Amino acid sequence: MARLPDDGEMQRVSRSFLPRYCELSLAPFNKERAMTEHAAPARHWDPIVKITHWTIALAVLGNALVTEEGSAPHVWVGYSLAAILGLRLLWGWVGPAEARFAAFWPSPRKALAHIREIRSGKVTQHASHNPLGALMVYSIWGCLLTIIATGIA
Repeated sequence: MARLPDDGEMQRVSRSFLPRYCELSLAPFNKERAMTEHAAPARHWDPIVKITHWTIALAVLGNALVTEEGSAPHVWVGYSLAAILGLRLLWGWVGPAEARFAAFWPSPRKALAHIREIRSGKVTQHASHNPLGALMVYSIWGCLLTIIATGIA
């Protein structure tokens, strides 16, 4: 039966084989370091964000893998996707602070600065998405809106 490595072994692995920015992902194996440097409150998303996230994911997968293109179920899943995405975008204006667009406005300048922070090993906590995550979220929403608009047309 295989045994799990202890804290010291994980730190030796992270320092000897992995680049500096990968050490951050192994930090929780060092209990003292995890409790001081990297301890951050858990992020709790509100139910609307969770429901819209997973419903959008299921609708995209369902339309891509289950329904036949142009079929009635495909069209109705597309309409449902448009409604759920519309709800999420509305929630970005009226929802709690973490869900609002102002909490994670995309900025290439901030994203590049975030990449530099990651490479230097600096950890910055964000109330919502980090700058790279914000660019990803807005890119996904833009793609979904394009797919919905071309599917309806």
